[in-house]
Amino acid sequence: MNPGILRAILAGWLLFAVNPQSIRANELFPAAPIDEVNIRTIPEFKVIETDTTGSLDTAWNKGFRLGARYAALAHSGLNTPTIITFPDWDKNPVVEGANLHVLVQCLLDPLPDLPKVHDAGATLEQIPSMTVACYAHRGAYSPANFLLGLKKIQDHLKAQNIPAVGPPRYLYYSDTTWTPSWWRVGEVQVPIPSGMGQN
Repeated sequence: MNPGILRAILAGWLLFAVNPQSIRANELFPAAPIDEVNIRTIPEFKVIETDTTGSLDTAWNKGFRLGARYAALAHSGLNTPTIITFPDWDKNPVVEGANLHVLVQCLLDPLPDLPKVHDAGATLEQIPSMTVACYAHRGAYSPANFLLGLKKIQDHLKAQNIPAVGPPRYLYYSDTTWTPSWWRVGEVQVPIPSGMGQN
């Protein structure tokens, strides 16, 4: 088994052992409807964010491992979805390869007085509420599925004359330890100006 995947599994077990109520699904906001572009407003939330470089899989494994360990020590839930943001997308619109620069954000319970983060490259962040264009898919978390969703969103925004105001992000809603790849739910999001494209 890939060592990174094994570490992520062990981190998940540690989280469950410390706080059995920690592994919970879709508590903060659910996935968008499958296979259609939607516009919605996402609430603000607290994350532990890991700034890292690697392939999509290795970056996610590292971010999830650090997030799970911190949540266990902080006695916080580690909620879904996990978010991968591509902060350099405007200059380097790439989602494949071994040197992607991404931010892996693990959603925490909004607890007061969360302890300091000691892992290098990881910080606590408050992500503000934002309006996003989104496209959810069922299937593996992969560069191909991300690019498919992003193309659907970009075509919709172009047709509606709606600008993007931030880098795209990829949301993982399913527990990759237990959910078969073909049944996982992922979502691509692109931030847009508040109030645009909504009925």
